[in-house]
Amino acid sequence: MKEQECAAVRVPAQPKYILPIRLFLAGLAVRLDFPAETIEDIKMAAAEACSILLAGAAEDGVLLCTAHEAADHTLEIRLSIEGRQFPSVADEVSRAMLEAMADACSLNYREGVCQSISIRFWN
Repeated sequence: MKEQECAAVRVPAQPKYILPIRLFLAGLAVRLDFPAETIEDIKMAAAEACSILLAGAAEDGVLLCTAHEAADHTLEIRLSIEGRQFPSVADEVSRAMLEAMADACSLNYREGVCQSISIRFWN
């Protein structure tokens, strides 16, 4: 994947769609030659990020996952909810899990609502 290329998946904001997002990201990581251990971390971090975002998503919301390879051979992933949201915050355990699995992560809030989560993995 070239740096300017961006792959994306849009699914209904429902827990049953976490698995397809995990598989989508794992497939990208395999194509980018990430080690198996890192691919497992990517899948787990994606599931945790999805869970955080889905906690505040309305039933008619959409979960968007975008990913691209940066020039420094990192996989940059951004997960966000489109549509109506309700106040939600990541608890300390969820945040700690993301920070432990990813090489870098940031949770972006606006008015008490977790709007998006960005995670990065180095290869």
